[in-house]
Amino acid sequence: MRTFLPFVCLAMLLACSDSDVNLKDVAIEKACKACQTESADMDWLRTIVNKNDGNVYAIHTSEGMMIVHQPVVMSCMGCVRYTCSGLLVGYLTDTFEQELLTGIKKSNLIYEAKF
Repeated sequence: MRTFLPFVCLAMLLACSDSDVNLKDVAIEKACKACQTESADMDWLRTIVNKNDGNVYAIHTSEGMMIVHQPVVMSCMGCVRYTCSGLLVGYLTDTFEQELLTGIKKSNLIYEAKF
């Protein structure tokens, strides 16, 4: 029995991996927490995340929490901004735009696209 114990422990460690975690579900959970809402209210975001065509950030701004979809990784020229309810944010003041640009950072990343 003692000779099998190390093998059993090793098998248990290898049984769980990062691939067992659904990163898209984790992204929705992070967005729900940031927006203080239920996952049923985030179906619009689930659609974006399922496309897997860019990173998604949750950024706190003076206008409230914003969800930013960055389809081009190297630039935010094509970023699409949403309120927590999924409404597109069009017009940006200089201050608001600066808050969003400085918010594009790892600590605000809720979903990283896998290409």
